[in-house]
Parts: sequence; structure tokens; C-alpha cells
Amino acid sequence: MGKLLFAVLALILPSGAANAINPLGLWQNDDGRVLVKVEMCGNVLCGKVASLREPLDRQGRPKVDHMNPDPALRDRPVMGLTVLHGFVRSRDEPDRWINGTIYDADSGNTYRATLTVRPDGTAELHGYVLVPVIGRTSLWRQVR
Repeated sequence: MGKLLFAVLALILPSGAANAINPLGLWQNDDGRVLVKVEMCGNVLCGKVASLREPLDRQGRPKVDHMNPDPALRDRPVMGLTVLHGFVRSRDEPDRWINGTIYDADSGNTYRATLTVRPDGTAELHGYVLVPVIGRTSLWRQVR
């Protein structure tokens, strides 16, 4: 599996990206409530909920995507839910992933997003509406 992943990354990464920091793995969001497993989904970066600090709702049942704008999806579990999708590596900045989306299960909103991996083992995830200046950046920490 590792050799296959390396081969896929070698095909999709622009030259010079070999020195870039690897965004794959487990990441904790800025408030520590969620762990997201970031991986390659085909030729794009995606992330799925791997763990929740509070996985159960007030009735003791597993949390579901109850705020989803599509009523047909409101019963799907939050655990395993894809919350990051469609990120491609920037050609100009190898530690930056662009053109992605982030889904906020707490609100049911999906935002455009960029992900910038920093050398200190953190990542800036910037979600925005329409243009990047109308948005919010959160600092995620890689979990080893």
C-alpha cells in the first residue's frame, strides 16, 4: 500500500514537491473536538472524521449529521464522515493545498477551503465563502 501511495503522489505532485511536508495522517482540529484522517481519495486530498471527543448525542446515541441541508443525509453518522474533499497541491507552493471544501457538520454548511502545512507540524485550514478574504483560518495539529 505504501509503495502504491508513493507512486500516486509522484504522479500528481509538481516538481519540487518532494521536499514538501506530508499532509497525510491524523489531524486534530483547533478546539480538539475532532480528529480527521487525511488521505488521498483518487488524485485529491480528502479527510474523514476518525474520532470525536464526544461521539454521543444527549440521548446517548452516536452523533449524526442532523444539520445537513439534504434531509436524506441527516441520519448518516458523523464518525467516518468526509469533511475535507477535493484539495489539490498548489503548483506554486508545495506545502499548500487548494480548491478544496470543508464541511461543518455542526452547521450543515460547506465552505471552499485551502490547507497549508507548516514545518512545525501544524496546518492552517482556511474556510471561506466566495473569496478567501471572507473566511476563517483554524490551526490544526498533526497527531503522531
